Amino acid sequence: MFCPKCRTEYRKGFYTCAACEISLVDKLPPEPPPKPVKQRVKVGWKCPECGMLNNDDISKCECGYDSNRPLKIDSHKVEDLEKQNSREILTKKYKTFWPRFWAGGIDSIVFIPLMVIDHFVWKAHSSIPILLIAIWHIAYSLSFSIYSILMHGKYGQTLGKMVMRVKVLDISENKLTMYQAIKRDIVLITMTTLGVTHNIPRIMSGVNIYDPAAIKFDFSFFILMNATMLWFLAEIVTMLFNNKRRAVHDFIARSVVIRLPQKNKRIKRNHAGNL
Repeated sequence: MFCPKCRTEYRKGFYTCAACEISLVDKLPPEPPPKPVKQRVKVGWKCPECGMLNNDDISKCECGYDSNRPLKIDSHKVEDLEKQNSREILTKKYKTFWPRFWAGGIDSIVFIPLMVIDHFVWKAHSSIPILLIAIWHIAYSLSFSIYSILMHGKYGQTLGKMVMRVKVLDISENKLTMYQAIKRDIVLITMTTLGVTHNIPRIMSGVNIYDPAAIKFDFSFFILMNATMLWFLAEIVTMLFNNKRRAVHDFIARSVVIRLPQKNKRIKRNHAGNL
């Protein structure tokens, strides 16, 4: 028999251990069973090409398939997606054809009062001094170009562009200068000036240029008409076939038209920043 504390051997019949002086029992208490050892189960990966099961510590299958390859492909996909999103944002920023088209329509509404005055001036042609009619014709013909130059040079926008949330900037996307605003409309000013120069001698001779009977389809008329049509066509073509939708007058003035962020989005962004 053995002492349960110091494990000294003793004979049956003794009740006290001579070594540690504790009460003795006939047998030692049973030893606790050993704790089960948790064995780590290796979870392997199955090769998608040959179907072979591989351990986690092996990244390359015997068939040559590399398990790290899909991660690299995914990372490339993420980069491509980010580039695609950035391109879409830039494309939307410069996608200004229709906003500019509708802005021109709104600006035409702004000039309705002048159109009404011009109608009454030529209706009362015979009772108004010829010199005043000539001065009015010059001012009325150049009014839109003057409006466009002053508004673009000061604000980068006409009233129509303000409504449609587009703005004209320098090619570096800084503020447009007055000199650039003049260059943007230099071709239109030139053609308008040629038209006025063609009409003034006839006005001074007492001709009502809006009278159908007084209209002359001469060589200068066809030159001006064809030049205007070619200019308009060149503007449309160049605007549609470059990434930033720059028309010919934008290339002349080194300018670009961009969309402005919507007001409600700006308010939400500022509110989120304050939170």
